[in-house]
Amino acid sequence: MYYKELTDCETMVMKCIWNAGREISVQEIIDKMAEEYGKEMKRTTASTFILKLRDKSYIEGRQEGRNVYYHPLVCEDDYRRSRAKDYLDFWYDGSLESAVAMLCESAEMPLQKCQAVKKMVEELR
Repeated sequence: MYYKELTDCETMVMKCIWNAGREISVQEIIDKMAEEYGKEMKRTTASTFILKLRDKSYIEGRQEGRNVYYHPLVCEDDYRRSRAKDYLDFWYDGSLESAVAMLCESAEMPLQKCQAVKKMVEELR
């Protein structure tokens, strides 16, 4: 399935919602953004990102008194798979081997670990 691309901040907000594992309020999102990503957000800014995520059909909210609690409509694993495939197709022309080679190189992995990763990739095919 194709998912609309998210900005970096939308992704961080979405990650806070996924990580919560339950419905989460705007204030909890603001607190988690500061705690986990060092991003201080005003309520209006957080609300803007939340509305964008809702408009993109990533989340849904439930009103309870004065608070709205949000939960994901998109599974994190499904989103990651979709983004990984897009990244692989765009940057590596769909070549998993090239992508893994670049990751091993950029992570400065020892040869033994690179060989273990190569074996895992071969077993996936």
